[in-house]
Amino acid sequence: ALIHYGIETARRQNLKLCLLDVVITNTRASALYEKFGFRIVETRKFPFNDDAVHVPGQSRMVLKL
Repeated sequence: ALIHYGIETARRQNLKLCLLDVVITNTRASALYEKFGFRIVETRKFPFNDDAVHVPGQSRMVLKL
């Protein structure tokens, strides 16, 4: 319901795109967003990945309104 509300709010405001970032390991979230029409347009991996710091990569997803 929250995703639907955000999309409809963006449409009422005449926005052209909805953007979101998803951690690449969160495949369930990506699949859910794809059901709403979002598509991955970019994947970013961060150079921080050692024993002290781990920052997971992200996928940028876009929905054209």
